[in-house]
Amino acid sequence: MLSLIAIVTFFSLSNGQSTPPFTNAQVAQMRSYFEANIGLSNCASGFVVASPSGGSDHNSGDPDYYYHWQRDGAVSMHTLQYTANSSDTSWVAKFKNYVKWVQGAQTKNDPNGINVLGEPKFNCDGSVYSKGWCRPQNDGPASRAIAQIEFAFYLMDNGEMDYVKANLYGGGGGGNNTKTCSVQDSQKTDCGYVGINQTGCEGKGCCWDEIDNNPDNIPWCYYKGGGGGGGKGTIPTDLNYVSQVWQQSTCDLWEEVRGTLFYTLMVQRYALYYGAQLARKLNDTSTATNWESTAASMDDKIKGFDSGGTIQDSDRQWDCSVIVGTLYGGTPDKFQQNAPEMFPPSNKDVLNTMSQIKSYWDTTYAINKEDDGNNIPGTLIGRYADDHYPGCNSNGGSKGHAWILCSNALADVYYRNGLYLHENKANAKELLTPDHIRVYADLFEKDMPNASKLIRDYAQQWQDSLDNGYDIDYSYIMGTIASMAATQGDNQLTRVAYHVNKSCSDGPHMSEQICENGSGSGGGLEVGAHDLTWSYGTVLSAMYYRDQSIDAGIEFYPTEKGIDDMVLAVARANLGETCGGELCNGQCNDR
Repeated sequence: MLSLIAIVTFFSLSNGQSTPPFTNAQVAQMRSYFEANIGLSNCASGFVVASPSGGSDHNSGDPDYYYHWQRDGAVSMHTLQYTANSSDTSWVAKFKNYVKWVQGAQTKNDPNGINVLGEPKFNCDGSVYSKGWCRPQNDGPASRAIAQIEFAFYLMDNGEMDYVKANLYGGGGGGNNTKTCSVQDSQKTDCGYVGINQTGCEGKGCCWDEIDNNPDNIPWCYYKGGGGGGGKGTIPTDLNYVSQVWQQSTCDLWEEVRGTLFYTLMVQRYALYYGAQLARKLNDTSTATNWESTAASMDDKIKGFDSGGTIQDSDRQWDCSVIVGTLYGGTPDKFQQNAPEMFPPSNKDVLNTMSQIKSYWDTTYAINKEDDGNNIPGTLIGRYADDHYPGCNSNGGSKGHAWILCSNALADVYYRNGLYLHENKANAKELLTPDHIRVYADLFEKDMPNASKLIRDYAQQWQDSLDNGYDIDYSYIMGTIASMAATQGDNQLTRVAYHVNKSCSDGPHMSEQICENGSGSGGGLEVGAHDLTWSYGTVLSAMYYRDQSIDAGIEFYPTEKGIDDMVLAVARANLGETCGGELCNGQCNDR
């Protein structure tokens, strides 16, 4: 039998859309700030500055972020590409310059005694940063590969196969797939370990070339190269390195601890599967099979981070790296629709982890409690529990500040969930469970309590139908939750927009952090490195998936706890002070 679900009207639609958290003009402005940090003319071609803070002299602002981080640069270039307007191809030239950057970075002599592919940070002139730092950071090569693989697919679709083979992935297309030991020194990927001898090296199927005078630390024991891109092109160079080092200890994305890390493994696995997809496109099946095999071997290690329905790195609780890990490494997704599943944003345990992260910061930051009292929806998210990094020398914080990129990333999770639920509602009964539905209710409860109550009712009706052997309109429920998830994305970005607009009267500049104190103690304004490239990238990605949701036909609901227009009017009326007075470097745009 088909049971009818009572449709509860908990708020009315307003032409199917809520007010966007950022206007089209603001999004365009943020994109211009984002692109201004890519390909700086005074630096080596393809340089992506993490933030202009500090300046090229490294003495013009606090903190000094005038460097190219491999991770930040790679995720920014990927974002630049997939968020671009379909009629705009200006990003292509920027990306080709980035490829030149990667080619240079991969062939540098490393001054720090490690494989240069694991270096996290480079100077404006393209040289390796040689001072003390947390090394290696082995998510960087994986992120670099992901960005370039997407670029390779774009180029092949637009008739530039020659460029792909000359720069990104040489040797594919059905040619000789035999790997040999004839590999240039700069392309050798370490296959050994400290103390390995020739017998042990060759017993692993690797190559041995002993070098007596070896100031550049070229590996004696290295993987075979050639054939199908195995040792040629920027993409296989990075992916072969990832294949070799994924089991080794590495530094985390916050550059503070070493270990086996959820975020790093997620992006490494994603990169290998994506690389295999490209390799098969180029008829390089042997390399594809090898990368797929390595990626699959990571599965148990990654699943081990999930304990009792919550995903945690061993060293930290409520780490934002889980949020960005599911966005950058979760499969399947838009780019890898057929990849084996691994913690995509719609996964029940991922969502449960998001709910607990959100709850932690709701009760930890004074500014979140104040915003809740002022009916400003959303939650500002920090890096991890008990973080003490203040963002700059001149502004401290008892618990570390809220990170804009983490707060934006949570909105991205919501929008992607809305899309997933909407696009797959025809298979609702197979994809959702009552427990999964209840996790959505937990996520929405603070900002949309009436919606949360309705979802719990839906979960109970779903359970009753399964227990008693009758059907209900499962697809209707899934479609309704899709609209709520998309609306919650708006709620989340609304809080970010409120503080960004409050910090800078000359446009939506996005710094690294928002002060976690209450407004009476200087909180709620931006602090840390100004115009952080990664902060812009995360908001552009979130707004991109919002646009995708609208195009797919998702209806957004007016929020139950929308910002009172009078609250905004009062806040904006008091912006006469110098822009971003609480920023470490005193202003938002001091380029």
